Amino acid sequence: MHKRARLILVLSALALLGLLVTPEVARADPPTPLNPLTSGGESIRNLFNLVLIPALVVFFGVEGAILYVVLRYRRRPGTVAEPAQIHGHTRLEVAWTLAPAAVLAMLFFWTVQTLESVQAVPPDALRVEVIGHQWWWEFRYPDLEITTAGELVVPVGKPVRFDITSADVIHSFWVPELAGKVDAIPGQVNVTWVEINEPGEYAGGRGRDEHLHGQCAEFCGMAHAYMLLRVKALPPAEFEAWVERQQAPAPEELTGLAAQGRDLFVNGFCQACHTIRGTSAQGSIGPDLSHFASRDLLASFLDNTPENLRAWIADPPAVKPGTKMPKYLLSPEEIDALVTFLKAME
Repeated sequence: MHKRARLILVLSALALLGLLVTPEVARADPPTPLNPLTSGGESIRNLFNLVLIPALVVFFGVEGAILYVVLRYRRRPGTVAEPAQIHGHTRLEVAWTLAPAAVLAMLFFWTVQTLESVQAVPPDALRVEVIGHQWWWEFRYPDLEITTAGELVVPVGKPVRFDITSADVIHSFWVPELAGKVDAIPGQVNVTWVEINEPGEYAGGRGRDEHLHGQCAEFCGMAHAYMLLRVKALPPAEFEAWVERQQAPAPEELTGLAAQGRDLFVNGFCQACHTIRGTSAQGSIGPDLSHFASRDLLASFLDNTPENLRAWIADPPAVKPGTKMPKYLLSPEEIDALVTFLKAME
């Protein structure tokens, strides 16, 4: 066999082997929409499978034909004459025009059906406004008068409508197990919905310490990789209890370091950007911190522990490069007071 033909055959075999073994050897638990937990996710997966099958048929058919032609009609030693040239085959040309057209028509029909099912929002859905920021997610529940950040809490067994937009640049809201990617675009509202039937935490990929996270899927700047989110699905009774806790104002009876931290928060730099319900701090630039201690995430990607919070307050850009929260020259005592106060915001 000619060396060039042998090389092509070996490379093709290696490429095919890579396609077959990669899903088994890649153990990084990447985001996957192939195990959906909602009807919309199932519709998207089924459409993917419908597209994948004819795509594989075409791929292997074309690659097989190429390999056959390369090996069967390769130039052999001693051959000097030019091969016979063939031009024109009406039936073959009509066939390879009509066959792809028929396949594309079927795929178009299935795609339209999937879009209709995914976009048909039930009228009784709970409405949540999803707002992308550089680099964190804000979730507003306008009918419940609740605002959170980083963690999206929804009830089990109830449709939830997401009105998705952005406060600055284009982001992309994606929790693969729940629904497809939806762009968050400034000045525009894109709508999708989900209904989760089992309680738990859902997202696409594992973050630090094996926590499950969703993510922004549109490159949006320096800290794009840190723009994660978590989705919690709670049984109806637990969701109602969560709503009551979130609607409650900040505790008034604070003493010691917690009281010092509150005074530092509402009278210092913090109140210019953040809100804590029940206090004079009503900033709207950064996340609402009214019930900060009830969240598992800090800065969209860290565990909400006192140690991480202390490091974050001391030097935010060192923890999350590109963050818009600057480094303030706070003393260790002031940092301890702020940490104690924020951890009291259940």
